[in-house]
Amino acid sequence: GSLQTELRNEKSSNIDIVTTLEMCRIMNDADSEVAIAVRTCLPEIARTIDLVTDRLRKGGRVFYIGAGTSGRLGVLDASEIPPTFSAPYTLFIALMAGGDSAIRSASEGAEDSETQPIGDLQKIEPPLSDLDTLIGIAASGRTPYVLAGLSYCRQSLGMLTVGISCVNPSGMRGRCECLVECLVGPEIVTGSTRMKAGTATKMILNMISTGVMIRVGKTHGNLMVDVKATNGKLIDRARRIFRTVIPYTPLLDTEIDSLIQRCNGSVKLAIVVEALKCSIVEATRRLDEAEGILKRALEIVVDETPLIESHEKPRLVLCIDAGGTKCAAVISSKDGVLARAEAGPCNLYCTSFLLLSGRLTSFGQRNPGPIFAAAWVGGAGLDRPADLASVQPRLVHLLSLSEPSALLVTNDAALLSSALLNHKSPGSPSSQTGVVLVLGTGSIAYSFNITSAERKLTTAPLERTGGWGYLLGDEGSAYFIGREAIRRTLRHRD
Repeated sequence: GSLQTELRNEKSSNIDIVTTLEMCRIMNDADSEVAIAVRTCLPEIARTIDLVTDRLRKGGRVFYIGAGTSGRLGVLDASEIPPTFSAPYTLFIALMAGGDSAIRSASEGAEDSETQPIGDLQKIEPPLSDLDTLIGIAASGRTPYVLAGLSYCRQSLGMLTVGISCVNPSGMRGRCECLVECLVGPEIVTGSTRMKAGTATKMILNMISTGVMIRVGKTHGNLMVDVKATNGKLIDRARRIFRTVIPYTPLLDTEIDSLIQRCNGSVKLAIVVEALKCSIVEATRRLDEAEGILKRALEIVVDETPLIESHEKPRLVLCIDAGGTKCAAVISSKDGVLARAEAGPCNLYCTSFLLLSGRLTSFGQRNPGPIFAAAWVGGAGLDRPADLASVQPRLVHLLSLSEPSALLVTNDAALLSSALLNHKSPGSPSSQTGVVLVLGTGSIAYSFNITSAERKLTTAPLERTGGWGYLLGDEGSAYFIGREAIRRTLRHRD
């Protein structure tokens, strides 16, 4: 009988006369069946991952072998492993019927050879061993080039052999210890296995290679901690990964880049060096003991000594300007500004506390939230003692501060009073006044008293004027200027 991959799909029998949109829907519906088909193969895929992982940990390698679309998918997957996981190019290698030239141009007849695959496999250096794995890829399950390679590796070399096909039963049976037979059904274009069969094959290869890399410690959770930062995008990703794993780090981006470079481009090694405050040699030893698994390397230290003692944590300070138009935040240490972020309006009287919490939480999503030594939140409209008392405990919880005294909540205009302190130093006369004028969405003026007590400078509001909103005042604000311009234009027209 005909191969399952060669059967005709009745759902697409009139695909050449339907509208283009309907044609796309037919193909999309067919593609949606692929993931369901792959799901039925998960137990065998998982078994494959575990067996391959065991061999890789002992020094084994993975080889893909295929022809046509199947061979090209093997080449694609093997090529992506080194940059994604900083794995050596010799760890995953793809062989294709017809050689590398067949990647771009079809090599007719190459897939029918039963001697060529053996010759190709024998040329590999270092020579194949029983620690290596050969994964044969053939949608039809009967490609001679693939079957001959599988038989040779299993019978002559004692290697682990894995088969991936889209028929059941396939000709790979008896040649493979693990066999993934994924039935995706007839193709939209009859026999064109680059479509559903190709998609299924790519998904299966993704699972196997990614699963193995996860098992050997190439990720930390879902973070690509072994990424090779070879371009701007990946350099940014490396920094984000570093900061996500060590959110309390005081290092600037340039310092993170320099540390990663000193660690020969290893983000994972750089994380251990910074997290454990140890030398590169010591961090390398820790990772070796943990078999390359970052969590385990960090846990080793947690068992021996605290990872970071509380007195060693950098003292970070958060300042939030929760204004009527936008919410801006800055995270600083004694060495300067570490991060900045912005979100939408945060006026408490125009925005619910739930939404306000979301605005503030967005900062933690963009800049992973460290433990702050202190925070100053200046909120638009926060003047009345009752409002301040209501907001204070919720912000202490939201920002994970150690105690209420670590948080200062004021009107947003009061934030500018800190600038007055630049003109004052402990030891100068005991008091001094200053004025802050805010001309933004609204307008307000404050006078402040600057005092020095116990060699610590502070400011306290004295009087205010304005700030009554656009209906009653806000003279000089952006709204006021725009309104006056329109008024004068209309008056001139009248």
